[in-house]
Amino acid sequence: MKLDAILALDPGPGQTSAAYAAAISIAATKRAEVAERLAEAEQVRRAHVLETDDKTMLQAERDASAARLAIDRFDAIIIQLRANMDGARGREVVTGLQAETAKVNDLIAKVEHWQEQDFPLISEMIGRGLHAEREAIEAYGTLLARIDGAFASQSIRDAAPNGVLVKAPGGHRPSHLFPTWALPQDV
Repeated sequence: MKLDAILALDPGPGQTSAAYAAAISIAATKRAEVAERLAEAEQVRRAHVLETDDKTMLQAERDASAARLAIDRFDAIIIQLRANMDGARGREVVTGLQAETAKVNDLIAKVEHWQEQDFPLISEMIGRGLHAEREAIEAYGTLLARIDGAFASQSIRDAAPNGVLVKAPGGHRPSHLFPTWALPQDV
């Protein structure tokens, strides 16, 4: 096989790893074909060395030499194609990582935006809820103490035989929803 035909197997610079892999496969197949023909020709030459004239033997030697040269060239182009394929794979991996990095950077930017814009609002809301809960619990405790003190008197018990209806704090209390959250004055 001529040098130009072997060099034409290279798809050129900047191709995909798949293009280089396909070229390697073709080059390896053609190399195997040439190697097989060379082995058969050498076997025939050895078997008929005493029966064949010099001109035919010299032509067989030239053909064998051309086949060995083609095999060497296939080996060289395969090495070159593998290096190009490795480079292409590297570029493809980097391109994929860059795309993934861009997505991750966008997600991180969203978190940073939330931290800058939304978190202060949420923090303020949670603080208001904790503060309101603390005031309600303190007022509730004070009221219960006053009720207990007042109802110690028989005249108060007679005036309100069913007692005084006081709503107990309940529901989704901020301190239960955010147990590790502390008000600024608690820190």
